[in-house]
Amino acid sequence: MAAGIPALVQGMTAVLPFSVDAGNINVSGIVDNAKVTDHHAILPTPAASSADLSALPTAERNILNMICARLISAVSERHVYAETVATLECAGEVFTVKGKTVIQNGWKAVEQAFISSTGKPKKDDAKTENPLPELYEGQRFTVTASVREGFTQPPKHFTEDALLGAMETAGAEDAPEDAERKGLGTPATRASILESLVKSGLLTRKDKLLLPTDKGVNLVKILPDSVKSPLLTAEWENQLKRIERGELSPDDFMNSIGSYVADTIKTFNAMPDEHRALFDSEGRRSGEAVGRCPRCGRGVFENNKAFSCEDKSCGFVLFKDSKFFTAKKKKLTKDIAGALLSKGRVFMSELFSEKTGKSYSATIVLDDKGTGYPGFRMEFDKK
Repeated sequence: MAAGIPALVQGMTAVLPFSVDAGNINVSGIVDNAKVTDHHAILPTPAASSADLSALPTAERNILNMICARLISAVSERHVYAETVATLECAGEVFTVKGKTVIQNGWKAVEQAFISSTGKPKKDDAKTENPLPELYEGQRFTVTASVREGFTQPPKHFTEDALLGAMETAGAEDAPEDAERKGLGTPATRASILESLVKSGLLTRKDKLLLPTDKGVNLVKILPDSVKSPLLTAEWENQLKRIERGELSPDDFMNSIGSYVADTIKTFNAMPDEHRALFDSEGRRSGEAVGRCPRCGRGVFENNKAFSCEDKSCGFVLFKDSKFFTAKKKKLTKDIAGALLSKGRVFMSELFSEKTGKSYSATIVLDDKGTGYPGFRMEFDKK
């Protein structure tokens, strides 16, 4: 691929809707077979230079322009600047100031041209450093100063995009230099990892934010540090690379993982009572069975939210906040659930009528179709 890069770059300069000069193309800085893992970088193809790009939807055309600009930036000359740091003293207090002077714009000229073409300058551009004025020892300045009181803001919650970016570099500073892959997951698996956490109730989506649930927070509290560390993933990735090079057998690798899991379970198998208490609010069953499941015959146990079959695959659940009962200003108690499970019905009085605003009595009958969540119906005594 290296031999075709210069021609590809020249072709892409004609594709972009703004003028750029790649200068002396440096291919060696971006080509290294040893560093290719899942796939090489995303590159435009020569077909882009002859295609009618005006026919593309705006979003697709912008993505293509971004990829072309990034390719040209990657092989362009270096961005060179001189940074000056001055130390100033006033009334016994020491102040420092920095200034930057660009000597060679290099690849940043391509990036700046692309950003200007979008009409949306980067936030960092608003904080560009200016060169310092000429300074000499003994020089005096007249300055004004003010005091402003403010409050620091806590970090914002993660959006999904921000969390995916954070996963890419998580633990990178602690990973060994020769780590095959740093961060959490791969570009292909990170989104599915987040989706699994949502489905398992460890994360929840609120608008654009991803927030931990109590269950998720409590799980992090009790997990061993070695399980939570990104270094574990980095170590396994290194061993997979060794297998690829023939330095380690797959059986040895799997045996080491088996030993690690067994040792971890053995060490942390006995959960202290204070750890168990963390999950009481997450649906851990308590006490004896309320009754027998009408579907599979297993025990139905009470938790904080419902009365549910101990076999989760069965799917039988009686929710305490069922709209059927709350609309009648009643609560599905343990006694009521027990009667429904043992007899299939329970007589109840003082049921509230939303239609008339009055109270009435009726027999509540468990109406279970065998699939989905069970329902209820009412029967009235005929006079």
